[in-house]
Amino acid sequence: MEGSSFDIASEISVSIRKTLENAEEQMSRMFDDDSIKDDPQRWMDFGFFIQNCREYLGHVDIGLPLDLLNMAEDVARRLQNLGMIFEGKGVAIAVRVGKVLAVWHNLQQQLSMKPDALARVASDYVSHLDGAASKNSPNGGADQGVARTAKRRRGCRREKPD
Repeated sequence: MEGSSFDIASEISVSIRKTLENAEEQMSRMFDDDSIKDDPQRWMDFGFFIQNCREYLGHVDIGLPLDLLNMAEDVARRLQNLGMIFEGKGVAIAVRVGKVLAVWHNLQQQLSMKPDALARVASDYVSHLDGAASKNSPNGGADQGVARTAKRRRGCRREKPD
């Protein structure tokens, strides 16, 4: 990615945020779609991703934004509480995913509070891995390049912890 400001910690942050947003969306759909309650496979991908975060990022501070850690805490709590509202094999997996997410969140929260914690990555970082070329765009996404370039220039900033 010649001339770009690709930042691996920021890319990981974006990926975690998207996964948490997808988990939130799936939780919301449970109220309308009974099949989610009984289908553990729908929660397995979230579980594998969160398990990898815990395993590989649990003891390493990469400067995740504090608002992302707050979001992770909220999603973990809500996933763990699903068992009080719903029953089913899918719910059981979702609750376990919430427990693993809570463990990872606690580890990351502790790392972020240390005196030698890294500066937090920018919450508004725009991923270099998203939509490199839009298949729906008549010219393959070339018209989006200028807007992305402007966003990327500011994308590698790091926030200082409070």
